[in-house]
Amino acid sequence: MKFSILAKDLKRALSTCNEVAPASSSIAEEKTGVLLRAREGGVVFMSSDETSYVSVAIPADVQEEGEALVRCGTVTSSVSATFTEDEITISVGTTDKATLKISGGSVVKHNRTFPLLNAGFFVETPKFDKSQATQIKALDFQDGLLAVANAASRDPSKQHLNCVSATFTDNEVVFAATDGIQIFEFRKTAQVPDEGLRGSFILGLKFANVVAKHVADVLRVGEGADVVDIYVEEDNFFLRSGETTLVGTLLRTTFPDYVPFLATQGKLLAIFPKEEFLAVLAGMQPTVDAKSHRMVVDAKREGKAIISTSSITGEAESSDLDVETPEDFILHFDALLLQNSIRQLKGERFEFYFNSQTANDVVLKSPKYEDFRALVCTLKPVS
Repeated sequence: MKFSILAKDLKRALSTCNEVAPASSSIAEEKTGVLLRAREGGVVFMSSDETSYVSVAIPADVQEEGEALVRCGTVTSSVSATFTEDEITISVGTTDKATLKISGGSVVKHNRTFPLLNAGFFVETPKFDKSQATQIKALDFQDGLLAVANAASRDPSKQHLNCVSATFTDNEVVFAATDGIQIFEFRKTAQVPDEGLRGSFILGLKFANVVAKHVADVLRVGEGADVVDIYVEEDNFFLRSGETTLVGTLLRTTFPDYVPFLATQGKLLAIFPKEEFLAVLAGMQPTVDAKSHRMVVDAKREGKAIISTSSITGEAESSDLDVETPEDFILHFDALLLQNSIRQLKGERFEFYFNSQTANDVVLKSPKYEDFRALVCTLKPVS
């Protein structure tokens, strides 16, 4: 195998594959690999783990067809650090010493070699069937995943929480995630074709993050189409963006019925200035307790609120912050969770719905934008 490719294309393909490939494997080293398959007109890069697959097709000048499997993490980090110039042409090929050789450079020419793995043990990315696909605006899909992913649990053992729920209806797409103490929901109006994808599907958090990052990267550099093609076949969720195919195994678990918790009816409404509130939270981060991240919001009907925190390292208190509230309240929060929620909101002000009797949680949303809302549980006051 031998081909020539632009450095930026090689780095992008390897980086995308490295998002999926595991760093290590107790089964076989081949599980950590990236497969390079050169055919006339281009090269396909593939990697996979137990639940996700990725395939990236890149144009290249192929002098000799063939394929090679090497450790993904090793080759990705090496190429990224070695070939820093994006527009130079890189030569890639196998040698008679069972290695993959990557060479190129302008002022300094580099030659890097990597031992080949047994490609026969590699599990390839399933083929994408264009005839089954539904087209969704890429920005809507990316915005939805990015908006809710921070609320998902980071504990892989909690499968029903370590995930993102994606629901497709006739006229909207709904994304949701929760870790049990916070809930994020993103709704976006979307014209789904009559024969398009319908239903609710649960994506693993790792796969959802890889999809969101890839789509965001493509949109940022202005490459590829402004839509993504998606469909579900058996237990797999297929997505294609440009020349990249991502396949993730759907989770067969029950996502919590979160919708009633995001209702605002019957709750009191307070309104805060968004940027000023976030500035106070950011300024307090060095002082909040390292474990509880506890901070206190003390709001008065007179129109002023004070945010404070204390820990063994010190205390911090804000100056008066503007607020509109029908009654006084004092609520304790995890500062990081509250900050992550408010950052997702649009506009100059945000709505803060609370129940003065129980005050177990609050619902946050923007006054003019209904696409995103969040629930954040409060902390018990410290006596």
